[in-house]
Amino acid sequence: MPTARHFVPKELLAGKIHKQAGKQVVMKTQQRILDHYDVVIVGAGPSGIFSAYETKKINPAARILIIEKGHSIEKRRCPKRKSGVYAKCNPCNITTGFSGGGSFSDGKLSINDAGEIGGDLAAYIGLDKFRQILRYTDELYVHFGADCRVYGSETSPASNAIHRSAAQAHLRLIDARVRHMGTEKAYDIYARIEQDWKAWGSTSISKPTSRTCTFWATGPA
Repeated sequence: MPTARHFVPKELLAGKIHKQAGKQVVMKTQQRILDHYDVVIVGAGPSGIFSAYETKKINPAARILIIEKGHSIEKRRCPKRKSGVYAKCNPCNITTGFSGGGSFSDGKLSINDAGEIGGDLAAYIGLDKFRQILRYTDELYVHFGADCRVYGSETSPASNAIHRSAAQAHLRLIDARVRHMGTEKAYDIYARIEQDWKAWGSTSISKPTSRTCTFWATGPA
């Protein structure tokens, strides 16, 4: 099937088109992309990745395009890790690329069945539906290699003491279980997810610079 390179002029990818002259080119490019893809996702962070994953699961024939500023995960290397000197990479390989900043985080998944952390999703969709999605998402991470152990499920005299101290200060301590993937483990998990995406027939196109993007495109499975 056609790839994103068929739709995006090389001059536009290279940032060689003036903004005013390029506006019309961008509009035409957008239309060509929409003519060949059912779903276009901007950003290959966790939200973008799982949006594509769920779309493909529901409709294997869906034609999906993910547009991301940074590199594919295997090309995300930070020079500072070896040199100790900030290299001012553009785009930054720590914050951009497949899986976003999560690739190099300490990989903690906070699990709270009451929906008290991580936003107001439970209030919008109801607690039962929220818990279904929470369990499903957690199981997906385990499927891709997250540690099966969950910490913080048990109570202890120490945790009870912290609760009492919080209450005495008119504070409410919210409990959350934690699945700790670990920094390097998070990288491995997202690498497996990217490999799954590639197994669906997707392609990664274009070398990222400050003005270009990486495209992951896939057609019918």
